[in-house]
Amino acid sequence: MKEQAEIYKLFERANELWFGYECRLNEAYSFYQEIYKQNPSDPVILYQLANVFWAFEEFERAKEMISLAIENQEDLSEYGKEILAREKARLLETTSFITPLPLPPNELSLKNLQDLKFPNSDWVFISGAAEERRMFYLAICAMCSAVNDAESPRETIEWYDKNDECLDDLQLMRQKQNE
Repeated sequence: MKEQAEIYKLFERANELWFGYECRLNEAYSFYQEIYKQNPSDPVILYQLANVFWAFEEFERAKEMISLAIENQEDLSEYGKEILAREKARLLETTSFITPLPLPPNELSLKNLQDLKFPNSDWVFISGAAEERRMFYLAICAMCSAVNDAESPRETIEWYDKNDECLDDLQLMRQKQNE
């Protein structure tokens, strides 16, 4: 059981990197893949890895992960099963994003973007690319860099809510409810 506890700690750390203020998506990407190798049948890990692959336009890998999550959904709460059913279509879709990411996945972090010293107008595009891929915290940071102002646009408030909702969903998927 200790091994499972360690995997959950690593998953929490990956979630902090993906959803949190550090916004080190490149490291989260690697963490999630390593966690998957250690526990290839955990439907919550599979679901989040599907989201990550989808965000980085690795659509075939996203499809593989969501299919595995669905196969292993008996370990989910009823709410978790609802999330899989709701998000399945999006994660099985091969889509074209409107705005490309400015860095490849293995380099994508807020710090690396800031080091490139984009003009404010480019941050708007980065924000759009991030929001489109459900990288809500990166979208928030990019928009705040774009407006360079204490007043954040209304959409950043919505992105905070969506970011928190995605993270909460991961926790609620695993919890066994009184079913």
